[in-house]
Amino acid sequence: MLFAISRPTGNRISQICGFDTLFTPFRATQPPLGNNIHLMPTFNYTFTVNAPLADVTHFHRDTSALKTLSPGPMQLHRVDPMADGSISEFTMWLGPVPVRWRAVHSNVSQHGFTDTQESGPLAFWQHTHRFEAIDENQTRIDEHIEYEYYKGLRGLFSHFVFSKLGLMVLFTYRQWATKRALR
Repeated sequence: MLFAISRPTGNRISQICGFDTLFTPFRATQPPLGNNIHLMPTFNYTFTVNAPLADVTHFHRDTSALKTLSPGPMQLHRVDPMADGSISEFTMWLGPVPVRWRAVHSNVSQHGFTDTQESGPLAFWQHTHRFEAIDENQTRIDEHIEYEYYKGLRGLFSHFVFSKLGLMVLFTYRQWATKRALR
């Protein structure tokens, strides 16, 4: 019998598995039965930084944050100041392979924002960043991603790069880079 691993996130139930369970509380639930059931993969990552909420918000709104949070070479083509409808366009280099990406921001507030891929390596990518003050000098950062791969050959590359393990490596790096920037 197959089970999905889930944890409540806001008003949604996030389906998670693999390495996510090492970092987030969860409970096992049986998925609904049916032939047309399609669960979109999700990834959740949570960490705490020793910085006030205002500093975390300011860091993420800075147009240089994207480059700071990326582990490899990146070309920024367009990075608008953070606001609803703002755009980020960039090329990540994964070895000799360029990966072009365009994201639109929404739900921008002191407590986070969402970036949704408009074009890029996946069929769908929506990344919600949430910031919550724990006290006046600590902030919890919750990262929630819903994504879907392209079908066929086009999806093979993204399956490798954006696997649960690949995302775990990326967000472990982002945790380190965020803590370092906010020291």
